[in-house]
Amino acid sequence: MHDIHQIRKLIRWGIPLYLGLVAGALLMTRNALVPMVHDILSKAPVVRITPGMHLMPCVVAFGSLAIVVMVMRAIPCRPSLIKKFELAANLAVAASAIALLLVPVVAIVQRYYMPSIGYTQCHVLQGQPTLWFTDWVRDPAWCVKGKSPDWLNEQAQRSMSLAPL
Repeated sequence: MHDIHQIRKLIRWGIPLYLGLVAGALLMTRNALVPMVHDILSKAPVVRITPGMHLMPCVVAFGSLAIVVMVMRAIPCRPSLIKKFELAANLAVAASAIALLLVPVVAIVQRYYMPSIGYTQCHVLQGQPTLWFTDWVRDPAWCVKGKSPDWLNEQAQRSMSLAPL
């Protein structure tokens, strides 16, 4: 069914490719998704919502499973065992396809949810990589053109330290 020699040739570039994909998705998850969710849950003064970031866990799962399936096919392993991992990889692909289709839905939902928990949209903060990123601030007075989210966090800390107990 599958040519083992062809699969072994594929592994030479396939594994590094998928390792890079998984590493990139893990870094994006750690540096963007986790802080974003943490900021929303802790009601931080400023939250930067990164579009499509909910795809990254699916990419990690699919990339990891693709590596495992490639190695199992190159060894070769029992077909019944390979089928289980292929099913898991196919489910990860289906989940990522659904997550990709939900990107516009997530964008619409954030526009309704964030104001309901006390945030105001702010498009003038410094450091937005693209127009697709959305900054939300708790205090509309802090939405100052050219200021960074770090500046906003400093302002919030100052106002908290100056507030009477």
